[in-house]
Amino acid sequence: MFERVQKILWLAVAILIIGFVSTRIASGITWKVDGVADVLTQLQYLGVLAVLIERSVEVFLNATGRNGALRTDMPKLEGQIKVAAEQSKERANAYATKAGFAIGVILALAGFRLLETMATPGDHFFTSVAFRGADIFLTAGLLAGGAALFHEIPEAIRGVLTPLSKMGKSDGK
Repeated sequence: MFERVQKILWLAVAILIIGFVSTRIASGITWKVDGVADVLTQLQYLGVLAVLIERSVEVFLNATGRNGALRTDMPKLEGQIKVAAEQSKERANAYATKAGFAIGVILALAGFRLLETMATPGDHFFTSVAFRGADIFLTAGLLAGGAALFHEIPEAIRGVLTPLSKMGKSDGK
C-alpha cells in the first residue's frame, strides 16, 4: 500500500514539474499564423535532403562493406546462412539510422530546422534552449528516417482513396 502511495506522489510531483517547465517554455513561444507556405517549402527541402542522406548513407555502407545481404538474395538463402544474412541486414539498418541521424543533427545545427518555420522561441534562455533542442532532435529524426516517410504518406493516402473511389464507381452503376 505504501509503495503505491509513494508511486502516486512521485507521479504527482513529476506532473507538477513537467507542467511548470511546459508553462515556462510555452509562454515564450510565438506561433506563426502565416507560416503555412514556409512549412510546406521546408517539407519539400526535408524530402530532398532525406533522399540525399539516404543515398549517401547507402553508398557509404556499400563502400565499407556494411550494407548486408541484398533483398533479392534473401529468398535464395537457406537455414543458418539466411539467419546470418538477416542479422547482417539488421546491423546495416542500425548503421544507416545512426549515420542518418548524425547527418540530420549536423544539418539542424547548421540551421535547417522544421519547427522554427512554425514558431519562434522567446528571448528567455531556457525556452530558447528547450525549443531549439527539441527542434534539432525532431528534424534530425525525420531526416534519419530517409525517404521512407515520403513514400509512406502517398501510400497511406492511396490506401484511403482507393476504396472510396471503388465505392463511388459501384454507386454510379
